[in-house]
Amino acid sequence: MPKVPHKTIISELTSNNENKRKKALKRLASIPEDIDYEDSEFIPNPRALRKHIPKLAHLLKTHHSLEVRTWCAQYLGDLGQHSDESVEALRITIRESKDDHLIATCVYALGNYGAAAAAAVPDLLRLAKNADYEVRWRIAHAVDLIGHVLPRDVKLLTKLLDDPEALVRGYASGALLKWVKPSIKVLKKAMLIAKKDQDSFAAWEAHALAESWAKALNVKYDLCGMRP
Repeated sequence: MPKVPHKTIISELTSNNENKRKKALKRLASIPEDIDYEDSEFIPNPRALRKHIPKLAHLLKTHHSLEVRTWCAQYLGDLGQHSDESVEALRITIRESKDDHLIATCVYALGNYGAAAAAAVPDLLRLAKNADYEVRWRIAHAVDLIGHVLPRDVKLLTKLLDDPEALVRGYASGALLKWVKPSIKVLKKAMLIAKKDQDSFAAWEAHALAESWAKALNVKYDLCGMRP
């Protein structure tokens, strides 16, 4: 199966010609749903496409088409080459958009920027109660990748440990372990999740958090009840 012509699509998507932009959308729509990840999303030599990032960011903020804006956000994340314009465009979008799929795509892109998207972490965590599951787990994952959790935002991140979805709980535990100063209150919550959570990913991420923080706080951590 031929690989997706990302270079051509990005060039058309960022063109000043709306007909070329429509052609890019048709190319994207024609990609089979069952195509391998490596064929569909892997972009060889993304640095060569860095010149398109300012236009992708501009279109994300200004274009009238939700589909165009979503693909611009997707490519900003796939390219992984941040700029001040792209971080700002993604932040503005997650604050102002009402479309959960667009928000989730922007969150994905910010996570791919790592520490370069540190300024966006407060914006991300203020969406932690979003009703859409994909938005919430992507937020937890993005914060896990970015770090730089401000003390005033620790409570928002901690609340994700109570999320009904295991993927959110797991990534929240990972983010707390990496980026937050240990506390007894959160340690107790992590211990409970580690012993009681029915999902293995959530349980083991909480276990790693509890084990590390118990040692740091000189608290006994009883592994009895841990799921194998």
